[in-house]
Amino acid sequence: NVMTIETREEIEKRNRLEVLNFNCSLRQKMHLSRVDHERYLL
Repeated sequence: NVMTIETREEIEKRNRLEVLNFNCSLRQKMHLSRVDHERYLL
């Protein structure tokens, strides 16, 4: 039981990290596209 609990915690931790990384990269892409858009508007 202890093993499965640890494994589940590790999986949740990894998933949380992946979501954080995904959100960070998504935010960077959105920021880049917004900068490009503003440059095109100038």
